[in-house]
Amino acid sequence: MNDMRYVACIVFLMVISLSGCKKEVIAVSKTTIVGWGDDLTYGVGGRDTTYLTELAKLTGLQTYNMGAFSETSTQIKERMISDESLHVYPTIIWAGRYNTWHQETIKNDIAEMVASLGHSNYLILGLINADNGLESKGRDNYNRIISINKALAGIYSDHFLDIRTYLVAQYNPQDAFDVKDHTLDIVPRSLRNGLLNLNAKGYRMVAGQVNTKINILRGDATATTK
Repeated sequence: MNDMRYVACIVFLMVISLSGCKKEVIAVSKTTIVGWGDDLTYGVGGRDTTYLTELAKLTGLQTYNMGAFSETSTQIKERMISDESLHVYPTIIWAGRYNTWHQETIKNDIAEMVASLGHSNYLILGLINADNGLESKGRDNYNRIISINKALAGIYSDHFLDIRTYLVAQYNPQDAFDVKDHTLDIVPRSLRNGLLNLNAKGYRMVAGQVNTKINILRGDATATTK
């Protein structure tokens, strides 16, 4: 079944590429921002603080949190595409953390999510690696994550945010644990609650970085950033 779905995705993308067809462009409502993703979008570890609650404070806009526990990019895609009522809003996609070993699937799923919107008011967040002994610098899954992020950056350009590199750089050089994490090229412990999920401070930093892209996300060159 998974192989059939993968083939269907490839055929879908080929048809779009060859025919030039796409979803009809729609008018975007800029009063609300929607975030689709997994645990990191849901805000696991933040103790009621998510990057979307913090983004709402920074922008004054309403946010919808469409994160769900442990979902792959395909599961996130299926939920998002089926909920057409939310496609009218600027959209943030943070997907692929739970199927990092399938780079092409992640790329295809995100491409379908973007195509389903009918507008260019979107932002793709890069994957972050975990402190699980398998994703530190030089390990196989680390290399997969770096490769996926590079691929997404190449595809989406200014619509991509390399949140992993930013968070890794926010380590505290006075904290021995953070220094060790920085050496391993993973998100510092001071910004995490567990091996992967962020704490309130980490989610606030994500929100701040997303806000630097608010003009692109809203498609409004005159939008102010804070």
